[in-house]
Amino acid sequence: MPVNSGELLWGDNCWRRTGQAIPESIKLLSLIFRLGIDQDAVAAQAVLKEGQNVLALVPDASRAFPWPGQGKPTPEEFESATSMLGISSEDWGITGKSYWDSETHVDWQEIETNTRGRLFITRDAFLSDGFFLDGYGFSPENEEKIQSLIGAFACFKTNLIRLSYRNVVQSWPTGEPLTVIVDVSNHGPTIDGVTLKIEIGSEFEALSPLQREIRSLQSLDRTSFALQLVPRVDGNFPMIVGASASLRDGSSCPIHSSQLNLSVVPALHSSQRSSVPRDDETLSRLINVFNDANMRAEVEILPELARVDIRSCLNRIRTVTERIVFNYINNNNIDCRGKTLDTAIRALKDHSSFSNRMIGYLHTIRVIGNLGSHATDDPLTDVDVRILSYALASVVEEFMEQNALSGLT
Repeated sequence: MPVNSGELLWGDNCWRRTGQAIPESIKLLSLIFRLGIDQDAVAAQAVLKEGQNVLALVPDASRAFPWPGQGKPTPEEFESATSMLGISSEDWGITGKSYWDSETHVDWQEIETNTRGRLFITRDAFLSDGFFLDGYGFSPENEEKIQSLIGAFACFKTNLIRLSYRNVVQSWPTGEPLTVIVDVSNHGPTIDGVTLKIEIGSEFEALSPLQREIRSLQSLDRTSFALQLVPRVDGNFPMIVGASASLRDGSSCPIHSSQLNLSVVPALHSSQRSSVPRDDETLSRLINVFNDANMRAEVEILPELARVDIRSCLNRIRTVTERIVFNYINNNNIDCRGKTLDTAIRALKDHSSFSNRMIGYLHTIRVIGNLGSHATDDPLTDVDVRILSYALASVVEEFMEQNALSGLT
């Protein structure tokens, strides 16, 4: 899109300045402007001090084509503005030459500054007047030059991580898992390890970790991970609220992420769910694990319960878990200061008999299972059944590995 004077274009936190003030609502990361007069240079100096990158465009054809609504700078005004930014007016002076001919080669330069931001300069014609189009100045060499400018302009002197999202949808049914691909891009120097924490709306439940450990990321490198969430209530809500990042030394790392909203629609009707298989892969795995433990009778009824009464199914999983945990505690004379599943799980953790992963699964069963055991307005779906089925199957597998099911089988 041509850089027309007087036209305001902003998006993805890059501002094109054409003589108007930058709105305070814009969180500026970079500035692109047509260089002409001292006020342009003053604006550039201000954002460079803040650590933002600046791209100054030299208006090659300003003598032939006036700037709408502003007039055109004189050679003296242009020389003054370039001098303020440390730019050589001899190398980048205003000319009347058209840069649309195929003989011209794209060029750009980074101007050294003592600021936190980076300053680049190129000719307006190279980015706005058709050098990327066949029949004008297009060539593999010119395209490579433009791409190299874009890459350099996207990299900052200081740390900056940007999040973007794929598989984004506008609406999704309640209780159905939704997977979003999160892309993590490094727009600063090389990072040697960073911890990323995703913040989600309270109306959503995470089925995958919200904290991610990312290893080394080179400048402009990108890595990705899948984030799976389940919406629990109908309505319009922010799904991904924001994120934070910290480096390996514990210091915070600036991060740019946009809020991701979702319209949550009512769940599928029971008449539609009647065609769902009698048990899904997760329940089948749970039954197979209990069959290997000679405890199949404990869970055989779960597929049917999942079809007709979600709360009863969740309550059944929690009850079976309590029997397994308390049986082990009693058989091993473990001190347990209470008869609740919470105190029993804490006793197992203090006893250091099982992995932290399994302790986490037990707490998941306790918390979600409680929703099925007590009156609550929280919506419960077959997704909750799948979560608890997977958790209980993993718990029993670890108990079997340690021969810790004595008295139950």
